[in-house]
Amino acid sequence: MSLEPIWLDPEALDRLAPPSVVLAALSDALARPHGVDASVRWHYSGAGGTALVMVVDDPESDLALQKTLFMRPDNIRRALPGLSGHVALSELSTGRLLAMADGAWFTGMRTAAIAAYATQRLALNRARHLLVGAGYEAFFHARALADLGGMTHLTIWNRTPGKAQILADRLKDTDWMTGVTIRVAARLSDAVGHVDVVTTLTGSPEPLIVSGLGEDVLINAMGSYQPHAREIGGDVIAQARLVADSETAVREAGEFVLDGMEPTTGRIQFLWEPLLAPQHGVTLMKSVGAAFYDLALARRLWDLTRTR
Repeated sequence: MSLEPIWLDPEALDRLAPPSVVLAALSDALARPHGVDASVRWHYSGAGGTALVMVVDDPESDLALQKTLFMRPDNIRRALPGLSGHVALSELSTGRLLAMADGAWFTGMRTAAIAAYATQRLALNRARHLLVGAGYEAFFHARALADLGGMTHLTIWNRTPGKAQILADRLKDTDWMTGVTIRVAARLSDAVGHVDVVTTLTGSPEPLIVSGLGEDVLINAMGSYQPHAREIGGDVIAQARLVADSETAVREAGEFVLDGMEPTTGRIQFLWEPLLAPQHGVTLMKSVGAAFYDLALARRLWDLTRTR
């Protein structure tokens, strides 16, 4: 019997998967043994913007996932979202389409969960947070980090202060930021030294975090994802404990490959290593995302849809 594919819009995704559910899905996936990442990742930059395609399959669960995202900066002038796309989940053995989901919302949820997982495992303290960037994914990160518990202060910095203020006002109206002091920083250099966790969410081609950090701080570098760009400066990288969310990050992230950073790869740990724990000093967790994270979330969502 032929079954119609399920469509999950942002509202349906929120109902099915609050931050705790997304974090649990990724935690379960990271607890499994990890071999070579066999997923495919491809991006193309043209006149209209950038397209990113990620593909992965899992014979054990008989599932395959394909995600396509479109980054269109000019959409701001058209009053349209700058990020759009879709996630398609199929039955691997037959190719039958099982479900599709809004790609931007799905990615926001998944990416934020990676930062939350890293914060849970690597941050010595997580009371004072700084978000660097106030774009589409910043809201998801604020929500996921607050859901961990223990957040008392959230500072937001953006190159355009007005965007940071819009995000701050939006967050103040949510129940899950109750009791959290939220402010907008006029200068990034004034904010970085007074927080426990820094989460960067920009596509900046040049480093933004170059000095002035506190003694014990976790940096979740979540923004730039190509070899020619990095958000974190070389002096910070040289002194930091380095953690990657995937093998792709080691090969492609500017934090690891620019300015001859390749020799540091021997000291890069992975987010799924069982002995990871908080430690004094600066820890840098670099994420570029990977399709196996998307598949872990899609698998959990698929299971939830079939039990409701």
